[in-house]
Amino acid sequence: MAEALEQDALQAIFELLPARTLASAACVCRSWYYGFQAICSRPCLFSALSLRPNLKVAMEEVLEKVLAQPFRPQFGIVFAGQKFKLSNIYDMLKSKLPGGIVVIGCHAIGLIGLDVATNKQKEVMFRQLETRSTISQKNAGLVVTLGCFPGVHVETMALKNSYYEDDVKNFVDQASAGAFHGSSCEAPLSIVLLAKPRSGVEGLLEKLDGAFMGQTIITGGLCIDNSDNCLLSECFTNDEPLTNDFDKPRKLAHTIRDIKSEMKSRVQGISNFFKRQSTTQVGKKPTSRQSSITVTSNDDVVGLMFRRRVNNQYNSSKFLHCQAVASGGLVPVGPVYVVVSVSETKDPVLHEATTGLTCMRENDDRELDGLALFEDLHVQVGDDTSYPCVGVMRHRQHFSQLGQQEVLHIYEVQGADEEYLYVDGKGIKTGDKLRFYCTDVKAARLDNIQKLNQLEKKVKSEACASVLGPLKARRPSEVGALMFSCNGRGEEYFGEANVDSGDFQEMFPNIPLSGMFCLAEIGPPSILPWEITNSSKQLQRQTVVNIFSSVCMLFSRDV
Repeated sequence: MAEALEQDALQAIFELLPARTLASAACVCRSWYYGFQAICSRPCLFSALSLRPNLKVAMEEVLEKVLAQPFRPQFGIVFAGQKFKLSNIYDMLKSKLPGGIVVIGCHAIGLIGLDVATNKQKEVMFRQLETRSTISQKNAGLVVTLGCFPGVHVETMALKNSYYEDDVKNFVDQASAGAFHGSSCEAPLSIVLLAKPRSGVEGLLEKLDGAFMGQTIITGGLCIDNSDNCLLSECFTNDEPLTNDFDKPRKLAHTIRDIKSEMKSRVQGISNFFKRQSTTQVGKKPTSRQSSITVTSNDDVVGLMFRRRVNNQYNSSKFLHCQAVASGGLVPVGPVYVVVSVSETKDPVLHEATTGLTCMRENDDRELDGLALFEDLHVQVGDDTSYPCVGVMRHRQHFSQLGQQEVLHIYEVQGADEEYLYVDGKGIKTGDKLRFYCTDVKAARLDNIQKLNQLEKKVKSEACASVLGPLKARRPSEVGALMFSCNGRGEEYFGEANVDSGDFQEMFPNIPLSGMFCLAEIGPPSILPWEITNSSKQLQRQTVVNIFSSVCMLFSRDV
């Protein structure tokens, strides 16, 4: 009884220690080590935001805030303003964090996170998007998210060229191999993708959904693409996943010598907890403890994949869940049109595609040119035609077991003339059906609240589905969340600050939330096709590139 009380008291003290101090305390004795291991066996996600114009100061602030929590970092996600170079960010993370941590990052149009200066949730939008030589102090900011999911293997992925079919196939094969080899589930738990604009990520998402039958939650966003490197990804140099010494299962020690030998090995691993491994020397093959960095503008897409390990010592991984929702900011206006003719043009260097369309109304044989279509839009919404888009119904071919799936693709309207209505992107075909969409602030706010309510119900239903036996359900405990919002939203759009993150905090108080504002958002569909009145499970399995939406992914566990 006394020993149990002593262990509980020790556990309570350990939970108040920051990460560095906790790692040092674990080296003292065996009982302290087991207390450290008990704390680090719980999933956690922490983040912080700093708007300091000096990168060194900003990095010190966010890491001091995040590492004040009792946990062991396993992975990281970085969102930064254009003023900060991602290569410099990596150099600082390399010197501050333990060896073996996997990190992805990108340049963002805006940041979402817990401000270290005010200790309040904050949304910051960067308005200046010029080249690096003209970037001002206003584009300085940094969000660092660190997490640890025991029993979950986390690895980075990178796609060099999303326009090459072989590269896309290799990317999907890598994700599939990581899911099915040594995993207790049929698909990864989730994937976070950061992509360049004009990277053609839509085709990649369709193939990922087809490979995993929509069982994997995929979210992310399109970052800023400038002359400097805009994507960050740290990858291991071999196929064997890097694990800390004390992650490996241990055989039962029967003698004092075995116990001393075992503890010496574990203490050695913990003592190196915040010591970065030495970099690989030229001409030498890297070992399993060494890692390489990929900070290059040649990558079109980088990703962070989470998959459960099989036969691991942490039961918490079995009851770690991930759910995502996307709230939309667009509403359909006007009649349904049928595409009559299509004309595509493409920049061979920038891969920017523009499509010219002529259409006719359903049940009408009169072909309408671009000016006639734009006049129809003007009649419906008047002069308030800010951010007009068209939604096109398209079929997905990669859901082999579910059959063809209809999905709504959104294209921004670029202009119109006496010949065509011009939209950005490609893939529209003759005979496709489309409608105009425009922004609606009230509808966006209402949809945001409704989707967050759906997220809460999803988390609870997922927990109820996880049972240890007949009629033994478990209750959920939220771990943390990531948010990807459109740069068209924010304070200027809603007329007040911190709307998307504020609504989340009201629904899930005291849950760590971080994210960014991006050019487009990757996640489940934010708006349903107009011919479908009710949401279906098949639609929720799809992953698309949304516009004017806010995508939220929430990690939770059963307790």
